[in-house]
Amino acid sequence: MPRAPSHGVRIGLERLALGSERVTYALGLAFPEATLEGKVLVELVDGRVSFEGLPESTPEWARTQVASLLRAAWVARTKEPGGTLPRRIERWRPGRA
Repeated sequence: MPRAPSHGVRIGLERLALGSERVTYALGLAFPEATLEGKVLVELVDGRVSFEGLPESTPEWARTQVASLLRAAWVARTKEPGGTLPRRIERWRPGRA
């Protein structure tokens, strides 16, 4: 899991399963005050992103950042013959006020 930043959120995604219809990632969201964990599913047909196991209190802006990262990876995959989604993604985002 990603280590806590002094502000914003550190996003950690690690691919757990690559199926014929979807990819499953373990998700870690490290905020200065807490770390949240869950799973993210990416549908290979249309790039739709859904979350499992994240607390209701997870900020919507953090979910949007994760979905944007995975959607961009999905679009890049569709431009390469035989392309696949990355095994691991780690990013920091400044967050919202």
